[in-house]
Amino acid sequence: MSGPKYKYNLKYYFGVLDTCFPEHKRYEEGGGKGKLTEENYKQVLNCLRHEAGMNGVRMPIFCHGVKPEEYTDFYKEVYRYLREDLKMYIYATGLTLGHNMGREYRFSEEGSWLEDSESFAAWYAEYINYFEPDFLSPFKESGCSFEKQAEVVEFIKAKVKPGCKTKILGPDTQHVKQVVKHVEKNGAKYHELYDIITTHSADSDFTATAENHRAAVEYAASHGKACWNTENPSFWLPGKQPAQGKEREDGEGLPGIKCAVEGGIEGLVLWHPVGHQQDRSIVNHEGVLSEKGMECRDGLVEEM
Repeated sequence: MSGPKYKYNLKYYFGVLDTCFPEHKRYEEGGGKGKLTEENYKQVLNCLRHEAGMNGVRMPIFCHGVKPEEYTDFYKEVYRYLREDLKMYIYATGLTLGHNMGREYRFSEEGSWLEDSESFAAWYAEYINYFEPDFLSPFKESGCSFEKQAEVVEFIKAKVKPGCKTKILGPDTQHVKQVVKHVEKNGAKYHELYDIITTHSADSDFTATAENHRAAVEYAASHGKACWNTENPSFWLPGKQPAQGKEREDGEGLPGIKCAVEGGIEGLVLWHPVGHQQDRSIVNHEGVLSEKGMECRDGLVEEM
């Protein structure tokens, strides 16, 4: 796809749309200013593409039990508009998967659980076969062992249609430093599972430094893989984003988005690009670019 050209080593610049859909539990926060609706979706998505300079988004995969063909007409229209009209990449992952994923898999807002890896994988494979996203991550802030991840990924690969072009991303482990730590201490061979190696910066990630990103990038590159940083909630410059419920001893805020790209990542996915927290979002519900959106665009985009 043609699109913006980026600085550093960046090739993919995405935003997360999870909370923009009513299936997400935070949909009503902030008086609905983070919502996508039939009235505003074109303005908001146009802004992400043409003013923020993003070339893709992360779409939510709804709870297990909802067949892809049963997704709402609005979801399908947003998907179509992104891909066909805006020519943006689609990256998808489960709506409510979080760091509590350990022995079992949570798949609904009510706290239900899937019983086995094969049915969990089938949930993803059905989505891939119907929507054909460019990228998909089976895990998000996952506490699953490498062995469990391998089991799920192999089931997914066995269940997708022949010739499937969707790239599988992972491990999406929180935080950035943990990916290399798991490789070095636990022998995790993520490069054997995933097409792209991913780190995750949610929940006050003080390890999201350029140095730690670079270590993950070097591990991926040593096996011929690219490295992405997914769900980054920070501001462009280091120190501006405060920690959630804890502070560093030196009083500084979290590492910035700039640290991730200085570390050499190829893909960047920003949390909450459309939202009620205008200072932390990229665009508001009226399709107006925020100050943070301008800072990130100026720091990342070489050519629109």
